[in-house]
Amino acid sequence: MRCTTVLVGLAAAILSLPTVAGASESQPEAKQSRPSFDCRRAGTRVEHLICGDAHVSQLDRRMASAYATFLRRISTREQARLRENQRLWLVHRNQCTTVDCLIAAYDDRIAWLEGFGRY
Repeated sequence: MRCTTVLVGLAAAILSLPTVAGASESQPEAKQSRPSFDCRRAGTRVEHLICGDAHVSQLDRRMASAYATFLRRISTREQARLRENQRLWLVHRNQCTTVDCLIAAYDDRIAWLEGFGRY
């Protein structure tokens, strides 16, 4: 009887471990909140701001995806122009000193890229 009580108690304890289940479920969320670059290599203030904010990190991933999609849909000549446009946007983005500025910059860029260069 004592052995059965211990086993039932152990089974109940195992089944009531939401933190273990929650940890494995949150791993995909953690990956989704990472930016498009490796935060261990963040070198600028802006990169550190991006890595430090889950929402901005998600915007960075979304922008990178929209950029890649746009790049695939245009000619080689247009790709060169888009790459130069992206470099100029990065200069603009890197002038941000706050998360709010980054959110605005990313929202604008994503809208432009997802509209394939048109507003």
